[in-house]
Amino acid sequence: MRRRYGVNSFANLQSRIERSESERGAILVMTALVMLLLLFVAAFATDLGAWYRQGGEQQRAADVGSLNGVAAFDRETKAYFADLPGGPVDTWAELLARPDGQNLVREAEEQGFRAAVATVQTLLETSNLTFTNPPVFVFATDPTGSDGNLLDINSTSTATLTADDGSVITITRAFVDTSNATTGTNSFTRVIEVSIERSGEQYFSDIIRDAPTIDRGAQALLSNCGALCNQPITLNPPFIGFGGSGNGDGFAPLLYDRDPDPNPEIKDYDEVWAVNHHSDGRMWGQIICQRVDVDPEINGTDCDGAPYELEFQTGNRPVEYISPAGKLYFSGRDPDAGMTGLVCFDANTKDYCSGTSFIPLFEQPTDAWWSAWINIHGPFENNGRLYVFSQDGYGACVTLAMQRCGAPTALLAGLGTPENPDPRLPERDGERFHVSNGEQIGDTLVLTQNTDTGVFFHCLNLASGNGEIGSCGAPIFSDTLGNGGDNLTFTRYNTNAQPIGVCVFNINSGNNNCVSTVSWGNAGPLPGLTEGLSELGERWGGDTLSWKGVRTFFAGGFSNLVGCWNWQTQSACTDGPDEGGAYLRTDDGITDNLGNALPYGFAVVADRCIIGLGDQAVFFSFNPLGLGPCNDAAISDRIDPCQCTDGSGRERYGVIRLPSNILAISETAFATITVGEFGPPLVDLDGVPLENIALHENGGVIDLTNIPDNPGDLWITLQVNARIVNGRSVFTEPVVGNLEIDVQPTLTQ
Repeated sequence: MRRRYGVNSFANLQSRIERSESERGAILVMTALVMLLLLFVAAFATDLGAWYRQGGEQQRAADVGSLNGVAAFDRETKAYFADLPGGPVDTWAELLARPDGQNLVREAEEQGFRAAVATVQTLLETSNLTFTNPPVFVFATDPTGSDGNLLDINSTSTATLTADDGSVITITRAFVDTSNATTGTNSFTRVIEVSIERSGEQYFSDIIRDAPTIDRGAQALLSNCGALCNQPITLNPPFIGFGGSGNGDGFAPLLYDRDPDPNPEIKDYDEVWAVNHHSDGRMWGQIICQRVDVDPEINGTDCDGAPYELEFQTGNRPVEYISPAGKLYFSGRDPDAGMTGLVCFDANTKDYCSGTSFIPLFEQPTDAWWSAWINIHGPFENNGRLYVFSQDGYGACVTLAMQRCGAPTALLAGLGTPENPDPRLPERDGERFHVSNGEQIGDTLVLTQNTDTGVFFHCLNLASGNGEIGSCGAPIFSDTLGNGGDNLTFTRYNTNAQPIGVCVFNINSGNNNCVSTVSWGNAGPLPGLTEGLSELGERWGGDTLSWKGVRTFFAGGFSNLVGCWNWQTQSACTDGPDEGGAYLRTDDGITDNLGNALPYGFAVVADRCIIGLGDQAVFFSFNPLGLGPCNDAAISDRIDPCQCTDGSGRERYGVIRLPSNILAISETAFATITVGEFGPPLVDLDGVPLENIALHENGGVIDLTNIPDNPGDLWITLQVNARIVNGRSVFTEPVVGNLEIDVQPTLTQ
């Protein structure tokens, strides 16, 4: 069937076609509008980013301009102060006090402000701004205020710079109120403000709006000061040695610090004491004291009244102790009383201790040879108690107040040979069994007992609270060691500087043997010790000293040598000045050509400085690394802050710089800032204590800008280790320099 189309059907079709074309046109219009809107948004976003960038650039320019402007203002006004007719002044208050002071202040202000504006303009020109017209100045008519004294906070001077691109820069010299309500001080501080106003850069957004005006500013002051202060300091070289005085043998130095330093890591001893003793019945010794100081003019001079005559006979190999209060304790014999015991001498009064100066402990043996040994050994200090031992095996405890504690005649079990446990037997072949030496590791004391066939090691525990002495192991006998004064007792360490035992080294035979203090047993000899220190052999040796558990030094006595053993390599040292590197000869320049010291004993006088004493009463010193002259030096001095130049009368600290000449000669340099000469370390506003600052790591800078206001009396302590070249310190004369305290401008807003 054929379909027929009428007129209405064609009309509907035509209507649909026309409607479709109309809708298509509307979509095109909407699309164009949306695209235009997107272009507007993109244009605005692009310019908005440019405005933010421009604002940042202007802010940085204002920051730099204000900081440099206030520095220029300060430099120029100080130059004005220095060149003032009639003599220089230091502060604005002194300038104001001059005749016609207000005019002088006004002139200085104008001169300083012009310098500040010129500096800011120069900086802006480096950022591609050009200035055809000069700045327009408006100076304050009365910069001192209406009362002629306080600076008027409303007094300002301004300068306006108009750049060729239309930028307007306003520079203002103003005052800010820096009064301190806590202290009740009223003061104002000069500041330099820089404001930069410029139309925003515009690329696409002008079809929407006009470019905004971007205004950024900054204000800087001189941290209430802005000064550069120089403080002279002198670092004296470490001492190298000096002769002693008094008769008798100098055995072991005792160091006394009359002014304890707040930092226990820094040694600052004032005096060195020693008991010069001889007890062979022919002569009496003396107590000697000499100054230990970094000043070459003072170092090595006798203390007041030294030497002091000994009223007691003392032993050939004593162990002496000095308390932090300056009390010297040593073994002695009173022949009139027929007793041996403990003697106390006061380094402060330069006399025997008041009250009880001698406490008898053991009866004196009757035979002459035995009395030549004094028959006593010690004291060993532990927890405020002093332990003393007779050579025939008795022990006693004495407090620092010279009172008995514990059992005064408690027999130490096991002394003697296995066949003859009682050591108080008649002499055999001219020899006696006797306690000869001891080595203390914490609460453990290892006593060595000489016999005619070998050496006993005895382990004792000193930890008892009532002063009693306990045993921590059965005696251990070594038949490889000889008998006599050529046995040197020392602590054994592992490669990590941890104490693990006690050894005896016979410097004549070269034999050695050790016991373990960890498990208490025979640990055998140290391989290489015999060959490594073979040159120490003489008929009499001294004592030993361990330095940080890294090295042990052996006093070679009549060999005039100091031997060195390295625990890190478990072998003799190799860096000494002699060919083998294991020895120091005490007459080889180390004692400043004072001759043989015949070393007997040592003490650590500073981090890298050991002081020794010997038979000839000659003190000598050496660096434990390299065995050359000491290179450890220290200085303590008060730091004077910079005085403000704005008339406020206040003082401020800034950045301290160590003199470059001290940095140049030093291997390490550390600084600690304390409140008061002997006070605690200064703590900054972030809670960080300013102590042990490694100056070589930061160019010698100590930053004191972040410390509390009015911190108190500040002191600086410098600990310096001089560089070593060919085994010698690079400086032997005092090094003079200046601590530079630089207070820089501070951005306030």
